Amino acid sequence: KETNQIEEVAPGQIILIPQSGFKEIKKNSKVFEDKFFKRIFKEFQIPSSGWRLNKFEKEANEIYLTNSCGTPIYAAASGIIVFAKKGFNNGLGNYIQIQHPDGRKSLYAHLDKILISSGKFVFAGKKIATMGKSGKLPQNFKGCLLYFKVE
Repeated sequence: KETNQIEEVAPGQIILIPQSGFKEIKKNSKVFEDKFFKRIFKEFQIPSSGWRLNKFEKEANEIYLTNSCGTPIYAAASGIIVFAKKGFNNGLGNYIQIQHPDGRKSLYAHLDKILISSGKFVFAGKKIATMGKSGKLPQNFKGCLLYFKVE
């Protein structure tokens, strides 16, 4: 026999509701077919649409995506914003780092606008920033991009 157990929810408590209708992020086929994404994105979403700039490195969990300035960037997985910093930041430019429940962290760098602040919880698929060209860009590159890394 099935019973309903009702627990009291305290103010400020975070409640996770898996697969609760979050908007699916459009995936560019050139990006989605990349070995990096097949390996990393079993649990993470692609953070933005665009084209891959760097060659896939077997041991590196990082990639550069390029697209128009202002292209939305989304949280690749749910977690807590550890850093949301503006400035040069050792070449990363404006960047966000998210701590995920499984212990991994994701980094989003060279951002234009940061739309979230440190200490906040974000769900996968939440718009957190826009693509920019802050910090030190790859050699001979002048456009907007996202440096994305999972560690």
